Amino acid sequence: MAELVRERDAVKLLLDLIAVPGKSCEERQVGEAIVERVLRAGLPASAVKFDSAHKLSPHGGNCGNLIVKLKGTRVAPRRLLMAHIDTVPLCVGARPVRDGGVIRPRDKHTALGGDDR
Repeated sequence: MAELVRERDAVKLLLDLIAVPGKSCEERQVGEAIVERVLRAGLPASAVKFDSAHKLSPHGGNCGNLIVKLKGTRVAPRRLLMAHIDTVPLCVGARPVRDGGVIRPRDKHTALGGDDR
């Protein structure tokens, strides 16, 4: 039963995040959705920040990189997990639905773009 609950929660999280608009250079809303969830999970606000990398890009953007630092539990080499949270324009407005074992866009004229979210 616990596995089914975890799967259901994971699928809901994925569906929620895919639905957040976030095409390239407009990722702030996705970043804020992620921040909201990690804070709700118990991470201190001091561990979360956006940098200003977008100000150095010729494309600009409405936010920099989302950086989350987790304190380790032992002395060991640092690890880095990186992912992108933006999508292509075709994904803006996506309304994902679960159709049996498949997640697909409700509207056939959009895409999902949830690869790293």
